[in-house]
Amino acid sequence: MLRIATLITDRAVRRSWRILLAPLVALPVAACDPTPPAAAPSAMSAVATTSSLPAPAPPNFPRSPATIEATLDGNPLTVSDPVCLGFGQETTIGFSTAPQGNSLTLRLDTATSSVNAIQLGVPGRGTYLWKTWSHLPSPPTVTVHGATYNVSGVAFMNLDPGEPKPIPFTVTATCPAYPSPRQPETPPAPPVPDSKGPRVDATVDGKVFVDGTDAAHCSRESDGSLKVEVKPALGKPGNNLTFQVKDGAVLHGYVGGALFNYTTRVPSHASVIKDGDSLRIKADLYRIYQQQAYDEPHAVELTATCPGF
Repeated sequence: MLRIATLITDRAVRRSWRILLAPLVALPVAACDPTPPAAAPSAMSAVATTSSLPAPAPPNFPRSPATIEATLDGNPLTVSDPVCLGFGQETTIGFSTAPQGNSLTLRLDTATSSVNAIQLGVPGRGTYLWKTWSHLPSPPTVTVHGATYNVSGVAFMNLDPGEPKPIPFTVTATCPAYPSPRQPETPPAPPVPDSKGPRVDATVDGKVFVDGTDAAHCSRESDGSLKVEVKPALGKPGNNLTFQVKDGAVLHGYVGGALFNYTTRVPSHASVIKDGDSLRIKADLYRIYQQQAYDEPHAVELTATCPGF
């Protein structure tokens, strides 16, 4: 009887351990960040944590309570109901607050300790933004201490895209649900363009809008026109550009950045010069904001190389 009882007890203990260990076995393994425009370096923990186990990557966890303290232009920015969220199959973590009153959204890449995007809203004043791959100056800096992210930098107002004024901000955000974020040992490598693939360089109002580090695409449409596109990878912020040309004319043009969206009018005021695989386009685009059109033209100049087209 004693042996039977012992066997039953051993089986029960083993079964209990299997139940306890099952969630650990099911944890996601390290995944690659969607690769725009180049793969991020492998990440290793560079901070002291309370656990000797490596932090999970990606930070895949549901919406959880967070704490956020922020300033904008040297003044406290009081927000309410802060939360954090881990994005499955990505190395990003997000913070957000209630949209009523002052608001803040922040998306961080934990593999590179960098800001993907930040948006600060102030009623009566507007929205201030910074996005990576948008060619805005002065990328924010990020330092990580356990579950706390200290972010500082400048943001730009979306209602003043012509001569954007940098507004300083600071954010201290803590996410207890993800206590041990992974960090890289070295900064992310710069993107390497495909020397044999499409390339687009463009300026808007004389300022760099896209360059060879942005992912470009060329395609022949069903109406025989050539479409040139630049767009960030899925889920990543960045500048967008689309031009469709045929018979030396621009059928459609659009540029969209962190601070503005401009589009061509019909008929468009534009010129197209084709030289082998290259296109040189000059066009005036116009702003449309909240269903209101503005008459001020914005000069867009681009050079697109589309091998095979």
